[in-house]
Amino acid sequence: MKTYFYTDDSYSFSNGCSCCDDTFIECYNSEDTDYMLGSAHSIEDCWVNAILTELKVMSLDPAEREEYWQYSLDTLKTLAYSLGIDVEIEFQEDVE
Repeated sequence: MKTYFYTDDSYSFSNGCSCCDDTFIECYNSEDTDYMLGSAHSIEDCWVNAILTELKVMSLDPAEREEYWQYSLDTLKTLAYSLGIDVEIEFQEDVE
């Protein structure tokens, strides 16, 4: 099984005022996926990007690519496993 590796590059962002909580920005990066897909911004996005890379994203019609972002995580995992791929995310200990 081929594994797509991601690093958790999520971070908190503050606009500088004390009246608002920091905003948590999810961000996952991989050197294994098609660079044109960019960063993933959820765990589901990690799976979608891996699937689209495996399916040779540029050979798919844009409408076909869009449908994958509507799938649940369980559906994405099932599809990925049927393609012989897996996703592994190295999570950060603390994000401040």
